[in-house]
Amino acid sequence: PMPFELPSKYIQSQSCNSTIMNLYADQVLDAVFDCSKMPSCVITCIGPHKPKLRMVTKECACTGEWIFHSFWLRNIISFIIYIIMNASRVSFIDGLSRVLWRHLHPGGFTVWVNCDASGELLKQKAVECREKRDR
Repeated sequence: PMPFELPSKYIQSQSCNSTIMNLYADQVLDAVFDCSKMPSCVITCIGPHKPKLRMVTKECACTGEWIFHSFWLRNIISFIIYIIMNASRVSFIDGLSRVLWRHLHPGGFTVWVNCDASGELLKQKAVECREKRDR
C-alpha cells in the first residue's frame, strides 16, 4: 500500500489545471519518462561573449573598489574631523579663559594647600627643613 496516488492521477485532476502540466501530462505518466517523447533541444548558444563579460567584470570590480574606498575614506575623514574639532574646542576655551579670567572669577579665590595637624603649611615646613640642613 502506497501512501500517495500515482502522479498521473494528480496531474489529471481538476485542481491541477495548469497549461504546462496539461502539455506534459502524457509524458510524465506515473513519473516514468519516455525520452523518445521528450522534444530534443537544439543548442544555438556559442558561449559567453568574452569581451562584454570582461568589460562588465572590470566595471563591477571598479565599482566595488570605489565603494570600499569611499566608505573607508569617509569614516577616516569623519574621525579626523571629530578629533580636530575637539582639540580646537579645548584649546579655544582654555585660551579664552586665560585671557578673560578677570571677567570669569567670582571675586574670591579658593586655595587648596597641605598642612600638618598643627595647621602649618607643609610647603613652608619643607623649605625651613632645607634651610636648616643647608646651614
